[in-house]
Amino acid sequence: MNSQRLNVKQSTVAIGLAVSLLLVTTVLVGRSRAEASRLNSNSAGARSYLYRFDAAAQTFFTIPLSNGALPMGVAVTGTNPTHVWIAEYGLDRITQVVFTDTTNYAQTAYPITATTKSGPFLITIDGSAVWFTERETNRVGRLNVVTGQLDEFSGHGLPANAGLADINVAPDGSVWIAGQYAKRLYRLVITSTVDYTFQEFLAGVNVTTTVGPFGIDVVSINPPTSYQIAFASPAGNRIGLLTPATGFVLIAGTLPPGFAPTDIVYDAGRDFMWFSEPGGNYLGLSFKSTLGNFPTQIGTIARPTFLSRVEDNTLWLSQQDPMGQLARFVYTATDNYTFTSYALPGMGLQPNGVALSGDQAVWAVAYRPERVFLPALMK
Repeated sequence: MNSQRLNVKQSTVAIGLAVSLLLVTTVLVGRSRAEASRLNSNSAGARSYLYRFDAAAQTFFTIPLSNGALPMGVAVTGTNPTHVWIAEYGLDRITQVVFTDTTNYAQTAYPITATTKSGPFLITIDGSAVWFTERETNRVGRLNVVTGQLDEFSGHGLPANAGLADINVAPDGSVWIAGQYAKRLYRLVITSTVDYTFQEFLAGVNVTTTVGPFGIDVVSINPPTSYQIAFASPAGNRIGLLTPATGFVLIAGTLPPGFAPTDIVYDAGRDFMWFSEPGGNYLGLSFKSTLGNFPTQIGTIARPTFLSRVEDNTLWLSQQDPMGQLARFVYTATDNYTFTSYALPGMGLQPNGVALSGDQAVWAVAYRPERVFLPALMK
């Protein structure tokens, strides 16, 4: 995503599947592709939704999506109307919702037809381009919002089965992608649709400390030429910061075991980095100037997963707890903050991406996992 954090990232986290009977959710972090495909097949008909939350009135407006959409990432731009873009992992398409008011909105779907199963995953907006990762086919997609033209990028330095996760656009126009399985970050530099390259980063870092970068954000220093890439690694249980100009990587101090930092967002107003820790039920805080120190734990809050951009002193989170909630985090100081949770309409929904529009509405996508019984999948 770009420095305005228009998209929100990432995947659900597979933690605590130690029982023999379980409620299946979207298990995409820390699982093999075969396991993920097996689990997701049980949610093929899952009811899926886009929500608009009015924080002032504390009310939800529900926009049904197609059954089986399994929406993951969401990105928002504009007001009156608001344009909402959704990566529908289960239906292999990008869907646009143009929202003017609760009686005036429309949906348009853009199928990804190059392959039978693309798995569009996380998403961001940069001008007239909607960028997204295709988790299942190891591609990066670009949709032109004006013409509807869809381009896809693969190979050219991108290894097979890289486990593409989050995506963001830097101030210089280059596209950054997290390669979870490849344990690398990639910069996509494009001259044309036939002249592009994926440049690899983190290759010189001990992979035991950076296993599986998943969530990323751009830290602008002196744009467009000077910036850094913050990343969160759930499997590696670390966060870090890459300086592309030098290739230098700084890894934060060790987190408590199993906290699984998943999404990360830069707070430019305070020079902070916030990151979700669904495995520990905390929101992590790292002071960028002292990143090498042990991060601070803020909470507790049940299973925070995806994060919005920071607006003033407020951050929104999706909570993948059994209830399924959105949470508002208001920060004043490390000992002065509040969490307020709002349950999604209906019990048992799994919220994924969350984003803010210019009118301060909160947008989130969710689906209802179907209950099936499977043996434990812990390794």
